[in-house]
Amino acid sequence: MRCSGCNSENPETTKFCGSCGAPLKAVCPNCGAENPPQFKFCGECGTPLRKPRRLPEPRVRKDRRSPKIF
Repeated sequence: MRCSGCNSENPETTKFCGSCGAPLKAVCPNCGAENPPQFKFCGECGTPLRKPRRLPEPRVRKDRRSPKIF
């Protein structure tokens, strides 16, 4: 998220700029409305404000069977 005060880039999860301390607002990519940082969807048009996180692919565990002892 880019700070409107100093134009520095900040992580999307932060509420204040790490460079100048200005409060960050989420700007809707669809309609351009400013939203509070805790909003997940735009208050004007309902567009998601954050990119959805993809879960890592589950690891397939190979079966490690011990040899049969007779």
